[in-house]
Amino acid sequence: MRIAIFTKRTVFHDGFGGLETHTTVLAEELTKRGYSVVVFAPQYKLSYQSKVQNGVTYRFVPSVYRMLFKNSSDNWYSASQQAFKLEHANEKFALVISQSSAGVGIIDNRDYFKVPVLSIAHGSILSEYKTRLLSVASVKDTAYLLKDILFVLINYFGRQRDFILGSSHVVAVSNAVKNSVIDETFVSEDNITVIHNGIDPSVFANITSKKETSSLTLVFIGRLEYVKGVHVLLKALYALQNSFVKLLIIGDGPYRSYLENYVTSRNLSEQVTFKGKLSHVEAMQTLLDADVYVLPTLRVEGFPMTLPEAMFARLPLIVSDLGGNKEAIEEGKNGYIVPAGDVPALIEKINSFVDNRNLVISMGDYSYKKASSEFSIDEMLNSYIEIIKKITK
Repeated sequence: MRIAIFTKRTVFHDGFGGLETHTTVLAEELTKRGYSVVVFAPQYKLSYQSKVQNGVTYRFVPSVYRMLFKNSSDNWYSASQQAFKLEHANEKFALVISQSSAGVGIIDNRDYFKVPVLSIAHGSILSEYKTRLLSVASVKDTAYLLKDILFVLINYFGRQRDFILGSSHVVAVSNAVKNSVIDETFVSEDNITVIHNGIDPSVFANITSKKETSSLTLVFIGRLEYVKGVHVLLKALYALQNSFVKLLIIGDGPYRSYLENYVTSRNLSEQVTFKGKLSHVEAMQTLLDADVYVLPTLRVEGFPMTLPEAMFARLPLIVSDLGGNKEAIEEGKNGYIVPAGDVPALIEKINSFVDNRNLVISMGDYSYKKASSEFSIDEMLNSYIEIIKKITK
């Protein structure tokens, strides 16, 4: 079976994150199971238009991604249709997978292409707007927020409903996303299935832990921007006044210089290490070297890939109570849920591990057990394949 996946960005583009990683994992795992997969994405600044990696073919389409003037030939909406049309004429596709609304050009022309579409919802437009409300840090941000209202209205009454209601079936990456999408689009509950993001635990097989016992090491992985809430975690670390607690920060982004200045000005340099952007293997090694994974996000997350990764690394979790984060947590068994932006709550939960190091081991073991039963790559792929067979028969 030949499958086309449409996405706005890939792991080959700058600034990629969880959604792009999910695309790669899904495409490569489908390929391993005998499917032929072609990924379509805008070219942006890439110097090439085609690539094959791990059995997956990538087509990078010269185009721009914008909401207005969708019928312009250089707009992704039209350019993606044309690219798909050429590939489809050469060898028929049996299924289109749309990462969020990236495949809306195909969905809008489903009667012409006559190919079923499975769309994957990683969030909802109102959840995204709530994130922007939470991220207002200046008057300038407020001005941008007002401009975003037009974007929200176009998506809420247009593109989001077009791709959700026009799809043969929809996958939501968490129950939180499913409920938001149903509330915002009125899609039938029968037409939407929750499949949590899963990972391949074998990535840890050849990595040896270098965990130190002389300190409690926290770790964060993600893009360094205001909405990720790393500044909240640093405030908690400063308030703790405990040199026993260390923090590893993996990732890069526009907020890094602010965070580094904060660390320097608060004399936290001995406790905080900025690891920068690491390869996936290097990031997983760092997880194994840590004791507790912290996601202090202010963003309404779908279901971040870093959560099952940390769980397979046998780490307890401390996460913000937003979006699908709490679906990785059994409170008090493998971690804690805290209100977003609540520094005292973060301090309390960090101290629980400082006071009882055995908690790191017991909760970490429970994390691994939970991830193995709920968030493995096999669990995820089996669920996708079940839906694929259903809508392509």
